[in-house]
Amino acid sequence: MYFTISNPDQTRIDLIGVRTDRASIKTLHKTETDAQGATRMSTSPNLRIEAGESLVLAPCGLHIMLLDLEIPLVEGETLPSRLKFYGGNDLTVHVPILAPDATGPMP
Repeated sequence: MYFTISNPDQTRIDLIGVRTDRASIKTLHKTETDAQGATRMSTSPNLRIEAGESLVLAPCGLHIMLLDLEIPLVEGETLPSRLKFYGGNDLTVHVPILAPDATGPMP
């Protein structure tokens, strides 16, 4: 899942998970390239968003990985998801489902 999260608060926030009914496994991931040019994905326990900043989740970077889809993703629909933040706060989002070769949200 790719999107941008903004933190208008005066303190940092930590995204610690996501829930959606469409996949049985949902993990926070980061993609990194080492000095030799090898690219690797790994799970991350949290994604930190500093006060007044935004965090971009995008291909080849930070993202939410969905595995074992229980309901197929259909282009043009939205994926209802609940973002879980440290401290118990949740945020419900509806992420647009785009074609695999899409370069950004549909107008």
